[in-house]
Amino acid sequence: MVGPYIKRVSFSKGSDKVELPDLLDIQLASYKDFLQMDKKINERENKGLEYVFRSFFPIESSSGDVVIEYVGYELGEIKYTEEECFDKNLTYSVPIKAIFRVIDRNTGEVKEKDIYIGDFPLMTERGTFIFNGAERVIVNQIYKSPGVLFSYKNKEYSSKIVPEKGSWLEFIIDAKKDLMYVRIDSRRKILITVFLRSLEMSVQQIIETFFKVRKIDLSRISKEEAITRLVGRYIAEDVYDDENNLIIGAVEKLFPNIINQLYAKGKTIIKIIDPKSVVENRPLINSLEKDDSKDSISKALKKVYSILHPGEAAPMENILKELKNMFFSPKMYDLGEVGRYKLVLKLYPDLSQEERNALIEQKTLSYEDISRTIKLLIKVYNREVPHDDVDHL
Repeated sequence: MVGPYIKRVSFSKGSDKVELPDLLDIQLASYKDFLQMDKKINERENKGLEYVFRSFFPIESSSGDVVIEYVGYELGEIKYTEEECFDKNLTYSVPIKAIFRVIDRNTGEVKEKDIYIGDFPLMTERGTFIFNGAERVIVNQIYKSPGVLFSYKNKEYSSKIVPEKGSWLEFIIDAKKDLMYVRIDSRRKILITVFLRSLEMSVQQIIETFFKVRKIDLSRISKEEAITRLVGRYIAEDVYDDENNLIIGAVEKLFPNIINQLYAKGKTIIKIIDPKSVVENRPLINSLEKDDSKDSISKALKKVYSILHPGEAAPMENILKELKNMFFSPKMYDLGEVGRYKLVLKLYPDLSQEERNALIEQKTLSYEDISRTIKLLIKVYNREVPHDDVDHL
């Protein structure tokens, strides 16, 4: 060991001019950002402790007559010095009071009140905490990093959307069956189309989102040519006759008898799913064909709810509300700043930096996030892009 009065002799040819960085600066700066002690109530950014408070408020009564709003928090005076905490077996901390506003919507009355929340542990200049007179270092536990991850294992291609708070959402392509599923919080798998239908997407919206569609003008080709060219092709939308009777439903295949009906009923323009798009999205088209609930959103909702809550029943509007809150409500779901950044970076490479920055502000999922995740997973399945290396994330 080299003492303060011992001369250090160097035999190297060159001298080391690089100064060692302050290794505690990361922890100290992170804690400072979390607590924002040096900022006034109205100047605090929506992060750290401020973000935690804001995520829970406002709170409304069941009738909607009374609302509690969060205004801000104040830090009191530090009660004891570090030395006093060591001597008296105390915790080095600061009292925190939160300011809340209560609004009565019936009378218009507004009240503000300070509520004592508790004592918050303070970090010392050494990056440590003092609990009951003992100095401690907080070590983060290892946990799944939030964001989106694409992987391949046991002949299954999957993409997991992992939030900081809320339900995990995993999309799976079974390479053996050529089918696509979704799993919520490690529960039983659901057909991807059942899940999308439960989010109120129509079959036509699913087709328009994931497939290329071609218009065919039957008036410009003969019936015989149409049979030769179109038999086995998937129709892209429901086709009705003049009396509103269904001739053929979306995602059904065209056969000679159906083509004869189309000509007999005077249908000149039809839409089919592009054959190349069918090949590229085979797991999706197979899932649509297998899905017996594609004609009814209520069927899809009941299927999803039976997996989330086996043996329970609920009104349809409650099921839909719960499912939407699960992924689209800030109170129930939060990707976090890091998770959202990683997701946007992965799913939106075509956008400008300015457009991506705007998306990063949103901490919940969106329909666009889900559709882009599915599209990218299909590209991974088709080996157009590589899956992620879990050990190098």
